[in-house]
Amino acid sequence: MASTAKQRGTRIRWGRGWDGGGAPPYWPWTQALRDALPDFPAKPEEQFRFFTAVTEALRTEAAAQPILLVFDDLQAADEDSILLLEFVATALPEMPALVLALGRPETPRLDELGRHATRTLRL
Repeated sequence: MASTAKQRGTRIRWGRGWDGGGAPPYWPWTQALRDALPDFPAKPEEQFRFFTAVTEALRTEAAAQPILLVFDDLQAADEDSILLLEFVATALPEMPALVLALGRPETPRLDELGRHATRTLRL
C-alpha cells in the first residue's frame, strides 16, 4: 500500500509505539512528523491548542502533497498519542490524507478510534 501511494505522489509518514518502555509522550507522532514539525514538544502546555496545531500542520502539508500516516504498534502508544489520533481523525474528511492505524485488540481507545474510521479490519 505505501509503495503504491508513494508512486502516486503521496508523502508517507511512519510512527510506531514502543513496547520496551521509556518512550517519551507522543512518540509515534514525533517519529511521523519530525520533518513537518521539527520542534514537536515532549509535553505541550495546552493539549487542545497543541492538538489543533498538529491538525493544522497536517492540513497545510496535505494541501501541498497528499499524506499517508502509518501508525504501527498502537497498543504500545501512550494515551495522549491515541487521543491526538482521535482528534486528528475528526478533521481527516476535509484533507487529502489517510491514516492507517495498526494495533492489537487491546489497544486503548480502539473502539473510539473505530467510530472515525472509513473502514476497520480485524485480523
